[in-house]
Amino acid sequence: MIKICIIGNSDLGTFFNYIKLFNKKNIEFLIISTKKKKFKKLKNVKFNFISNLNNNKFNTEAYKSIKKFNPRKIVLFYTRKIDKKIFNNYRTYNIHNSLLPYYKGLDAIKKSFKDKNRFICSSSHLVNEKFDSGKIIYQIVTPVKTRNIKFFEKVAFYQRVILLNAIIDSKSTENYTLINNKTIISPGLNKKKINYKFWR
Repeated sequence: MIKICIIGNSDLGTFFNYIKLFNKKNIEFLIISTKKKKFKKLKNVKFNFISNLNNNKFNTEAYKSIKKFNPRKIVLFYTRKIDKKIFNNYRTYNIHNSLLPYYKGLDAIKKSFKDKNRFICSSSHLVNEKFDSGKIIYQIVTPVKTRNIKFFEKVAFYQRVILLNAIIDSKSTENYTLINNKTIISPGLNKKKINYKFWR
């Protein structure tokens, strides 16, 4: 059984959409969250709510849970700083909605939209002590077909879902991987099929 830990302070919509689209029974998940979340109970998903608003206390409690669970990978949907004892001991990824190294930090989608970019981009990277600065693992690019912020946000959301799947299911050592060796339908592009490639 593969063990994956998700740490978040969002509503974890990316994770739950991943479960709907790619649910694999050979993976056990531990969700550590600062938000209480009601969801349909799943046999392979454990939920740990940590209410501490103090970031140091949160990291201490999270590390205890992680150590007990012993995951292969950790994926962050967390906007605060993670303690180095977590990312130094476990392979820890972040998903960021920009073509890193551009638009580091908060509000990357809004900044990209404001700059009238012709592509919506997202990156997954390893976590280190600096925000959005670790080694880039995968990047995804979708052309802009509708210039409004809701379109940007919708595409960015599905990019996060696909990148999450790429992180969890990464087995390839080639220069790029296609998710499940299949074509993904890009949201909002008139159902036009495109190949999403992930570059290492």
